[in-house]
Amino acid sequence: MRKFACRGATTIMGLALVLQCGAAAATEIRVLYPPPMHTVLAELLPRFERISGHRITAIREPSAAIIAHLARRANRSSGQSTGN
Repeated sequence: MRKFACRGATTIMGLALVLQCGAAAATEIRVLYPPPMHTVLAELLPRFERISGHRITAIREPSAAIIAHLARRANRSSGQSTGN
């Protein structure tokens, strides 16, 4: 788990650098994540916010709910109806 957290921290730091180079102002980023990711993200997201200046809205949902949400958004953007 520790090794994964270190890799995740490196990834977040790299992402922060990329976002800082490409954006002049802070952005709000919405993250949907499944419960097993809570421990890692609880540690990494505050660091990312501090480093990048971006604000994170983290929403914990079951994987099935995240997949359904993404499918609805994809259908909406392509002009298809989901029947909901």
